[in-house]
Amino acid sequence: MLKPESENNIQRINLVIDSNHLTMLIPRDEEPLFRRAGSFISGRLEGYRHKYPNESTIPANGYLMMTAVDAAYHYHRLKAEKNQEALHRKVEELNESIEDFLLRYHR
Repeated sequence: MLKPESENNIQRINLVIDSNHLTMLIPRDEEPLFRRAGSFISGRLEGYRHKYPNESTIPANGYLMMTAVDAAYHYHRLKAEKNQEALHRKVEELNESIEDFLLRYHR
């Protein structure tokens, strides 16, 4: 029996994050990104454990919270950079238009 097209595009993957197995249903074509995201989280968790080795000073799930804040920070920073790049391109386009206008009509 064939599954509907949308179900064919869904894939079950298993990630190991912080010694825990996590099963997720994801879009098939996004598997590499999810695996990289899992590796990113694992690496950040390890980094924070190394940077703050005294677990008694960290709240429950503190390393995971630090990793979540870190990931959210990078997301927002990249989003802001992308917005700035788009604004820069628009300003360049407007400058070119103004220069063209001035060259044509300001003689």
